[in-house]
Amino acid sequence: MPPPKLKYFALDGYKSASYPRWLLVGSYFEKLNHFVLRNCSALQGLPPREIFGHCSVLVINNVPNLKTLPCLPTGLELFEIKKCPVLMFICSNDLEQNVEKEHMMKTDHLASQLALIWQSSSESYPTNGLLAEHSSLKQLMPLMDTDISEHLRSLESAADGKGGDELVKEHISRAWVYCHEQRIKLLYNKSSIGVQLVLPPALRYVSLWSCNITDGALATGLGGLTSLETLELKHIMTLTTLPSQEIFRHLTALGLLEINDCWCLRSLGGLRAATSVYEVRLRSCPSLGLACGSESLPVSLGTLLISNCVLASDFAFALEGRISTSLSVGHLTSLGALKLYNMPDLCMIEGLPSLHLRRLYLADVSKLSADCLSQCRVQDSLAVSGSVLLNDILSSEGFTIPPELQVVECNDVSFLIERSDKLAFVRHLHFYNSGIQSLPMSLKNLSCLESLSFHCCPNLLSLPDLPASIQRIYINKCELLKESCQPNGENWPKIAHIRWKRII
Repeated sequence: MPPPKLKYFALDGYKSASYPRWLLVGSYFEKLNHFVLRNCSALQGLPPREIFGHCSVLVINNVPNLKTLPCLPTGLELFEIKKCPVLMFICSNDLEQNVEKEHMMKTDHLASQLALIWQSSSESYPTNGLLAEHSSLKQLMPLMDTDISEHLRSLESAADGKGGDELVKEHISRAWVYCHEQRIKLLYNKSSIGVQLVLPPALRYVSLWSCNITDGALATGLGGLTSLETLELKHIMTLTTLPSQEIFRHLTALGLLEINDCWCLRSLGGLRAATSVYEVRLRSCPSLGLACGSESLPVSLGTLLISNCVLASDFAFALEGRISTSLSVGHLTSLGALKLYNMPDLCMIEGLPSLHLRRLYLADVSKLSADCLSQCRVQDSLAVSGSVLLNDILSSEGFTIPPELQVVECNDVSFLIERSDKLAFVRHLHFYNSGIQSLPMSLKNLSCLESLSFHCCPNLLSLPDLPASIQRIYINKCELLKESCQPNGENWPKIAHIRWKRII
């Protein structure tokens, strides 16, 4: 029995299906402010509401058999629920409408989308997503009318890195779609154990992660949250569209929206009406066609991050070059940071020259035409994933290279710079998570370069001659380079003159 005057209490790794007796006494804690339930495999509900009735923070993480939620405290400010696959949020309107049929009509196309993203990505298949899906669907299987065990084994094999050629990837995608269809049938079954999502109005932070929620239930839950500042939706496969403009119009404090691994999300709904949103992060949402849907983004955006997504509604045609897909950002007049990662069908970014960007990140955008970067101004930092893209940018008429240049996720054996004169005013050069083995000799011509850093570049063997202007060098998790940069090492004469050195 912990002291009753605790302000923070976490129950972690509890194995029993029943709470301790003292925790069933509603008045046990006198001043509890934070209540955390984590890794409790057998619990199906929360303790009496009086235990956490005055809490401002409630976190529920990995409680796989949780089926119900009590009425949440009116003063709750932070609510996070994660890895609760049996918990189903649904509203009465969802059951009255034929939503299940609409889901089924879209899933066959989704299988092709997933397989093609896997094919085009420089990364491995989204292993984390498959692992999470395997865990969630396995937990739901006893509640389903159909046996999905064979399909789950396919997901497990892919998550273990055994997904092979394109046919195998297509098979795994279809195995997931079949399992997902059974989940949809379970969710929209009128005799299901679904509950309504009722969120207290004082909430400032909401994170829903690896649970099941319908479009209608999300809209109902978010209605009236005028204090909400951050909304995170992660790994929710049952979500197809965000709420309407009417809902977002009332979220007057919302600043950050993050959506990760929502594979069936097709529309941003009325997001544009959320005029206070300053940052949107969209990751791994393969059904979200942004070629036409970018107009749904609010004009108040200061930062936009999109990764592992496609723009075209028909991704197959886009990959074959039959569709020239573009992302329109010209209307986002407040945009200061644009970050685009792993967008295999992105050909153009419209409206860049009209923006005053501080930071631009372009990684794994193999089809992007450098023409759209002409006359683009980037004030502080530019990040690229390879020397081909960088050299295309350097050749773009009127592109201004900012003082900081980052090279991220670069797999070029040799990093080449064809127009080093265009980098004359670069002061900071950083290499992150790259497989490069050598750097260009022209690096010594960067006469304004002040700092140079390398992080997770395991194949980098040596350094070229460096400019005398460098004052700082940082080397981290680059074992080959670390060894040669020690005193008496091969590269030591090249860095000995640098005043600040950190090599770890």
